[in-house]
Amino acid sequence: AAESGFREGLALARRLYGDDRYPTWRARSSMAWFLTAKGQPERAIAEFHTVCPRLRELLGEHAFDFGSCTFNWANAWAATGRYEKAIATYRETANIYSG
Repeated sequence: AAESGFREGLALARRLYGDDRYPTWRARSSMAWFLTAKGQPERAIAEFHTVCPRLRELLGEHAFDFGSCTFNWANAWAATGRYEKAIATYRETANIYSG
């Protein structure tokens, strides 16, 4: 039920704003967060790999939503047990927020 809600939200964002506008990228970030919470961090990592850099391009290097995306990406790495990658991504998040 929760996944269908996330998918409906993403579909609505795409319908209203298109594929390359902030609300759609934010919905994609939320969907990736959900995938980690659902126990599918590998799928989340693949999505964050696309979403986080695009949010940086759209919003800027120190934007809150870019930092949030990167933090959740780090959580996905941690969920896979790849702690070195997670720590590096948490550090990147700290740099985003400290700017």
